[in-house]
Amino acid sequence: MSEPTNEAAKLYDAILKGDAAETIAITEAAIAEKVDPQDLLTKHMIPAMDEVGRRFEANEYLASNGLAPINASAAYSRGLTGAGVIVAVFDTGLDAAHPELLGRTVSGGFNFVENNADISDPNGHGTHVAGIIAANKNDAGMQGVAYGASILPVRIAEANGSIALSSATLAAAVDYAVASGAFVLNNS
Repeated sequence: MSEPTNEAAKLYDAILKGDAAETIAITEAAIAEKVDPQDLLTKHMIPAMDEVGRRFEANEYLASNGLAPINASAAYSRGLTGAGVIVAVFDTGLDAAHPELLGRTVSGGFNFVENNADISDPNGHGTHVAGIIAANKNDAGMQGVAYGASILPVRIAEANGSIALSSATLAAAVDYAVASGAFVLNNS
């Protein structure tokens, strides 16, 4: 078997590509060469992924304050960016024209306070929360923890931030979000 770090890199690539056959072949080759696949993972692959993760720690990563303490770069190095995930943000609405959120919102969204499609944010809190979750990774400002995720704005809060909706309306908001494809629901 070749250099373990080379095999670790190949294994890492196979896992990220979702190539089960290649992942199995590399693992079987490691076993045949009497290399413990667990050692391949823990001694070579994980440190290599952590090194790759540090490449994500650019200025906007560091400006986001909350990303380094949760070691988000390690998740990014494993391909976990939120891509393909819709997060419903139940809050005061959303400023869809905010530069950090351009391209991050799904079409739709609903205002359960005024019972219409106007999801604009009269308070700014919903926009702030959406930014923490999914602000663009674009070498400007800051980035969201799941910068590849999409936001579905669901306005349930008044302009002053209070929530005075009935339980039935709040349940309808949850049903709306799930029916719209949201996998994660956030209400801060």
